[in-house]
Amino acid sequence: MNADYWEGRTVLIRDGAVRMLSLSGVEEVAYWRDELKSNRRNSREIELMTWAKNAVTLRGRANYGRIDEVAEYVFQFNRTAEGGLLEFGAIAFSKSEDGPQARQAIDTFVIQNCTPLTGAVCEYLFLNRTTGSLIGATPNVFCSKS
Repeated sequence: MNADYWEGRTVLIRDGAVRMLSLSGVEEVAYWRDELKSNRRNSREIELMTWAKNAVTLRGRANYGRIDEVAEYVFQFNRTAEGGLLEFGAIAFSKSEDGPQARQAIDTFVIQNCTPLTGAVCEYLFLNRTTGSLIGATPNVFCSKS
């Protein structure tokens, strides 16, 4: 990714403590999913997956960049009525000590942009982010939007 890409797509939050990158389209989402997956330092990190009728949300955290930097991320996949797939998401990069601010930025993005799961029956899957294997799951639960 070149400097023009970063400059055009990045928003600085809290005087630059958090760098927020919004993603749209299959290629960007695929690139960043692979990038975050391949740069994990802890093989036991997990991702949280929630789904409703026509939407799946994947959320997680990865160490990315320098040793003291983390990336909070969310990706959403929506199936259209015509059968197409819309993919978008956001990544918030920060130093470890600014992690709560990065999580808050992702929370805000989810509330404003992701398909609400209010009143939907959904499940939570906990996946090993290195292998993609299932660690555990909750039974169907009633989801509510915070």
